[in-house]
Amino acid sequence: MSLPIMGAPDKKAKKLTVYTIEECVKCKKPDKREFKDGDLVHKILGKCKDCNENIMISLIYGEEPKKN
Repeated sequence: MSLPIMGAPDKKAKKLTVYTIEECVKCKKPDKREFKDGDLVHKILGKCKDCNENIMISLIYGEEPKKN
């Protein structure tokens, strides 16, 4: 029995699409988009168009592609 090499890709693993949720710290309006390099949870991205408070990344997660 051989063990897989650490860091080697698992051919059985499902491909995930990674998403980032941006959220205003005041009005809590969420926005879902695809993950970009440099995204970090709690990173401040700019100002909310509605209330002019900070928009921050609140969640980063992966989803399996939908089967049609």
